[in-house]
Amino acid sequence: MIAMGYPKDHKIVTALGVAMTTMFFLVRIAAMPIYYYNMYVWWGTEEFYRLSYNARIVWVLSCLLLDTLNTMWIVKLLRGALKQISQMKKVKADARKPMIDRKAA
Repeated sequence: MIAMGYPKDHKIVTALGVAMTTMFFLVRIAAMPIYYYNMYVWWGTEEFYRLSYNARIVWVLSCLLLDTLNTMWIVKLLRGALKQISQMKKVKADARKPMIDRKAA
């Protein structure tokens, strides 16, 4: 939206950012416990040991690595969203102040 000419503080840009952060959390972060529970259930079963040792290592390490990256990304998204929302609240608060107070600040 910014590439289309909308400013960063536009309501549409903010709404899309909040929607993206929410969906990222639901799809990538909230699903982690379910995935690791299923991994725990399959761990040590006959099917688990049908995989080669290298395949098991890759399975576990790749999940841990990708989930670490997803956690880092959600932290960045949340920081950006909170910053954007706090800036919007500040602009609204400044708009409510009388003109005399604005000149003094």
